[in-house]
Amino acid sequence: MTLVSRVSIDIRVQSGDWTSALEDIEPLSRRTIEVAAAEMDVAGEVSVLFTDDSEMRGLNRQWRGKDKATVAARRARVSRGHSDRSRNQPL
Repeated sequence: MTLVSRVSIDIRVQSGDWTSALEDIEPLSRRTIEVAAAEMDVAGEVSVLFTDDSEMRGLNRQWRGKDKATVAARRARVSRGHSDRSRNQPL
């Protein structure tokens, strides 16, 4: 059986430390998301940013009102075929 993913994926690597640690981080991340989405039978958009603590702190300050870096992002609750979050909302 062939799995089909209906997910638009945007992956950005803004810190060279990530590619130094894992050379194929982008294709590995993309394939992991595709397989998971197909297995779960969900559709939508996923954006992944590999960055450093300084950038993460700025994003948290802007979007979450927390002036600190974190290692985990919030995620949308997903039901079969759709998310209950508004479009264009950061996770």
